[in-house]
Amino acid sequence: EVAGFLLILFVILPLAWWTTSRNIACAHADPASACSEKQRDAAALAAMTSGTLPGRDPGTGSQPPASPAPRPARPVCTNCGMPVKPGMRFCEQCGKEI
Repeated sequence: EVAGFLLILFVILPLAWWTTSRNIACAHADPASACSEKQRDAAALAAMTSGTLPGRDPGTGSQPPASPAPRPARPVCTNCGMPVKPGMRFCEQCGKEI
């Protein structure tokens, strides 16, 4: 009884804590994660409010018209060439793993 409690307290809980911390750090480092997107958005907002955007005239505060952001290319199946919805692991047309 006591040995099981000590095993949980000194082995399993620290291992779980370390694994969770490592997974969170990896998620923050991944450029595609929601955490990274929030950090990029916050940095862009900070740059806009501080007036340090490239192309902005510091004297007038005006900036050139922004061009529309390029659309990301839609992924296609490497087997049949059909467009694949974002987040899909398998092609709906041929069933091949993406």
